Order: sequence, then C-alpha cells, then structure tokens
Amino acid sequence: MKRIAWLTIIAAMMLVGTASAAYISFSAPQTVYIGDTLEITGTTIVEGLPKPTINPGFSTEIILYRAQYMKHEIERKIITVQNDGSFSTTFETDGLEPGGQYSIEIVDPTLSTFGSSSKKQQIVNLVDRSGSLKINSPGNQDFDGTLDLRGSIADLGDAGVQVRVERDGFIVYGPKYVATDKNGAFSVEVPISEGGSYEVTFSDTKGYIGDAVFVVAGTPGPTPTEAMISASSPAGRARPGLLRGRHQKRHGEDRDLGRDRLGGRVRR
Repeated sequence: MKRIAWLTIIAAMMLVGTASAAYISFSAPQTVYIGDTLEITGTTIVEGLPKPTINPGFSTEIILYRAQYMKHEIERKIITVQNDGSFSTTFETDGLEPGGQYSIEIVDPTLSTFGSSSKKQQIVNLVDRSGSLKINSPGNQDFDGTLDLRGSIADLGDAGVQVRVERDGFIVYGPKYVATDKNGAFSVEVPISEGGSYEVTFSDTKGYIGDAVFVVAGTPGPTPTEAMISASSPAGRARPGLLRGRHQKRHGEDRDLGRDRLGGRVRR
C-alpha cells in the first residue's frame, strides 16, 4: 500500500519536476450574466502535493476572447502566483455582446512551461437579462423626498428583486430586496435627500438583471427657522398689532445703526 502511494507521489513529482511540466489550473463559472463580474481563481498545486509547482511571484497573462466564428481578443490581465500557489483576477462584462461563447485562456510564456495536465482554457457563455426588466415609473421625476421605482421582471415571479441605488458613485440605498408579486411586479419609494441623477441596479439570486437611470429635478425646500415657525404660529397671527408695534420701535432704533452700516445714509 505504501509502495503504491510512493509511486503516485513520484509520478506527480516527475510531472512537475521540470519547468516544462509545471502545473496550472483555474476555474470560472460556465454562465455569466452581462453586467456581473467574471471572477477567475486558480492554483499551481497538484492535488495531493503540499507545495506549488511554480514559484511565488511568477506572472503571466490571462486573456478573454470572443470566440464566435473567429477568435477576437476582448481584454487581458496579469495573474501573479502567491505564496500559497493561488492566483485570481476578474473581467467586467458590461457592454459585451450577449449570446455565443467567450474563451478564457492562460498564456504559456514559453509554450512549454505548463504540463499537459494543466487547465489553460475554458469556454464561458454570457447571457443578457436586461430585456426582462420593464420600468413603469417615469425616468424624470420632480423632487419630493423619494425616488419612485415601479416596474416588473419577466419570469421572476414572487421571488423578490434586489435594488441598489447610486448617486455620483456612492450607494444611497441598498442593496436591499423588495417584494415582487406573482407577475414579478415591484413598487418601492426610495428616500433621497436631493435632486440629481440616480442609477438603479436590479439583481436576484442568479445575479445581475439590468439597470436604469432616473433624473430627479429640484432641491429640498428651506428648513423652517425659529422665526418662520413663530411668525406662522397661531399666537403670532392672533396679535398682528404687537408685531407691527415691535417693527415700528425697531424702525426708529435702527436709524443710527443704519448710518453706521451705510456710511451716513439710512435705507428707508
């Protein structure tokens, strides 16, 4: 039994014992919804062995291709092996074409660095769900302290939808799930403190669905001051003569102050 175990280890060491037989592998989701981040994680450790087959600090490129009919490069990133043999990177999918296939490929710097047991390529499908989102509330709204969000999402049912609201790159609401009915309809009033442009992102347990931009016109009204509250109170309205008398007294007292402030002239 021990002999078999040792033979297995020796075979693995032979596989990765030279630079031409180093091991590398990565994983990524098979399907990604457009708008979600494509996350890639990898390792350089052969299962059953304690150490990486590539020294920490080793770097190479990983490329995202559009693989429909002809291969077309979308973006490339640098991956760097860490002390534990791992590496990771991400690709953003905003703006990419839905449907068809995309390919993720690790670049072999010498064409013989990685052994045949390595995983250097994977196909990923991108799915666009934005067509299932329907917005019913107006895109342009007047400021009243809330942002009106109403709409529906096809095939969602009553599972609920997660809402995130951003303004100028800062999250002002959520991410928070709101209820949907059996038809996927939702309605929520999001508290806001000022007008401006608001980007709303909708997602669920599967991932990103779509987004919409709302423009709110207007600004909050002035905050009531103590004087405004006093003047509008029942007591203030019930004694107009007293208010006029105070005004007349101050009018006379303010003459000297007016000269000082206006250089000898009194504003009447």
